Amino acid sequence: MFEVLTYSILFLTLLSASVSDWKTGLIPNRIILSAVVLALALNGYFKSFEGVRESLLSGCFTLILFFLFYLCKGLGAGDVKLMAACSMLTGFWYGLGSVIIASLLAALYGMLIIGFGRGKQFKIPFSVFLMIGYIIYTLIMYH
Repeated sequence: MFEVLTYSILFLTLLSASVSDWKTGLIPNRIILSAVVLALALNGYFKSFEGVRESLLSGCFTLILFFLFYLCKGLGAGDVKLMAACSMLTGFWYGLGSVIIASLLAALYGMLIIGFGRGKQFKIPFSVFLMIGYIIYTLIMYH
């Protein structure tokens, strides 16, 4: 039951963020805050205090790690916050594996865009690739 709820919240969060990011280039804080609250509630209910602590540590570590990419203008603030919220649901290592897949896919997309002559100045809606990365990583882990 815990995993079904976790992945349902995860994919609804990623889908909402992806649609918003694709249309507007922004990820609303209400999507991220909802995921954070649900992650803490879910981990608290099923895993007690240890689950809440693990969720908070995972989210904080992810936020700190990817904040460096934000400072270098490699990621938007919404993308970093979204990765932290997703990491609170799945755990740090699961999130990291998904981010690696997402980054490879986004880089490939960027190369294709440049290759087709759309220029070098464009923004990639990373949350879309993050969602795809989580789907691929989940399929790999549960196959």
